[in-house]
Amino acid sequence: MVGEMREPETMRLTLSASETGHLVLATVHSSSCAEAIQRCGIGLSGGNSERRLLATGDCLVAVVSQRLRFREDLNIRVPECEILMARTR
Repeated sequence: MVGEMREPETMRLTLSASETGHLVLATVHSSSCAEAIQRCGIGLSGGNSERRLLATGDCLVAVVSQRLRFREDLNIRVPECEILMARTR
């Protein structure tokens, strides 16, 4: 479990762990699944970026985004989830 992937080095180490077959769960502060993937792409850019992005696509199983929405009718906050699943081959 990776608490939060903020720095590019953390992202690279997380990718390396997933490439070796480990189940890796990580958090990224973002407002949607698309933004989470975009932030990882930016963090993995640089030298060998194409290889890293291809490896991310091979290892990625799902991205889950969760936010709290206020429901006026219930007067409470409820979780709202977005799930992006990788295509199976």
